[in-house]
Amino acid sequence: MIGLLTFASNPNSNLPKNYIGKPFVDSVYTLGAQVVPGRIECKYFDFGGEGVGYHDTDTINRGSGEYNYKPGHCEGVTDYVCHFRINEGVDLSYTKEFLDFSHPNPFTPERKQGFIGWTKDGEWCNYTVNVLKAGTYKVGLLYSNESRSFKLCVNGKPAGEYKLTVKTDSYHTWNYAADLGKITFKKAGLNLITLQYCGDMNFAYLEFTK
Repeated sequence: MIGLLTFASNPNSNLPKNYIGKPFVDSVYTLGAQVVPGRIECKYFDFGGEGVGYHDTDTINRGSGEYNYKPGHCEGVTDYVCHFRINEGVDLSYTKEFLDFSHPNPFTPERKQGFIGWTKDGEWCNYTVNVLKAGTYKVGLLYSNESRSFKLCVNGKPAGEYKLTVKTDSYHTWNYAADLGKITFKKAGLNLITLQYCGDMNFAYLEFTK
């Protein structure tokens, strides 16, 4: 199954026993595993690389490592924001004044909001999350462009398929879908969420609410 490779034993862990991915952390983002209920930023996928933390169809970060080198695409932001996780295969970028905020949005994202873009069918990312309370949660998503379906797995098992109904018609026009369906976490503590996404969309964050 996806990313099934050995995770250090943890009495509060529900992760697959042979999963070796680790929650993202660096000198700027120091919190580690993201929390449910709450917002799961798509850019903070697990460490572990291709086949563990994520699957991408090529090794190039098409945003941070390619598109954002175009003139004007780093204006007003730090190198950390513009070239975030440049050496990893997942294609990442961020919302820009001249692209994402020069027109009305059905839902206005935050400035410098990170997102996964250049998506292809069959790609995925893993997220080690800390579920504070077991139970069923509503699923929300900040996205742009197509209105397609995506899937979520919990600890390697299918947890739901979610259909978007509003097409924004642009990679830089954003919408938030607040109640796409439900997801159930059977146990509190560390759980593994796999986001299996589709092509022609940008994914900024998932949100899980009780």
